[in-house]
Amino acid sequence: MKLKFLSLALISVAAGCTTTNVEDGTYYLDAVNRVLDPGGFPASPFVNMTRGRIQMWSGNELLSVPVGLPIDSLERGQNFDAAAGLFRGQTTKGLSDPNEIPIGRMAFQLKNAPTQVGSATLNNNTLAWLPASSTIGWDWSYGKADPNLYGSPDSMAFSYVDFNGETYKDTMSVAPIFGIITFPDSISVSHGCTITYQHPIPNDSIGIYFMGYGEDSSFFVTRPDTGSIVFAPNQLPVDQFESDDFIVYLYRWNWSTRTTPSGKKIGIYSSMETDGQYIPIKP
Repeated sequence: MKLKFLSLALISVAAGCTTTNVEDGTYYLDAVNRVLDPGGFPASPFVNMTRGRIQMWSGNELLSVPVGLPIDSLERGQNFDAAAGLFRGQTTKGLSDPNEIPIGRMAFQLKNAPTQVGSATLNNNTLAWLPASSTIGWDWSYGKADPNLYGSPDSMAFSYVDFNGETYKDTMSVAPIFGIITFPDSISVSHGCTITYQHPIPNDSIGIYFMGYGEDSSFFVTRPDTGSIVFAPNQLPVDQFESDDFIVYLYRWNWSTRTTPSGKKIGIYSSMETDGQYIPIKP
């Protein structure tokens, strides 16, 4: 899995259908940073997510990114008082991935500083407060890794008690499962391939990562979330002398906001990632 993580660290991707081009600027307040990049306070707003972790990009690093590469702006120009995040994985058979324990995180701040609340709960799990220098590195936030955090296929419930005198709860949609994913027996370099999955979301998009072992074989693309992904031969860069197969992963992201009765703004981020499927390559 190290190869996958290092490869994705070079890519910044879109959440849903909302994209913007790379540019400088402060896009969101630190409460969101601490949910997406725990232990990285303060951090750059440019993000790339894999398995519940975020790679943060500095302005200098962005100079090496291809011009026009879409990135997630996380609702540019808005400030947030709190944030919640749910990071999940599924197998290609549509089940929760036993190798990827779901992660839930929440963060709060007052007057531009991290703050504690009476309690923070996600999918009926009470999240632990993790102060600076916590042993798992999720500083200034509430967090937990637990199979019970997985919740329903397409929604999550979160709540907090006594955030500056307010108690709030909500249930909302999150990046849902793909269901059963059907891969071809092999990927033909000359004919392309088609991947299908059970649960498309109209007017949304997904990410697909092909990890190969040749120098120019790995690549990441976003495609419309239609339930069928077709790759033409010229869309499958393959070093036939080094790659015998691809490992294929599918991703979903979801970003939304809530405004509470007292006017606090909450940013909610979620992701769904599949386990890797090995597919042989043939001419």
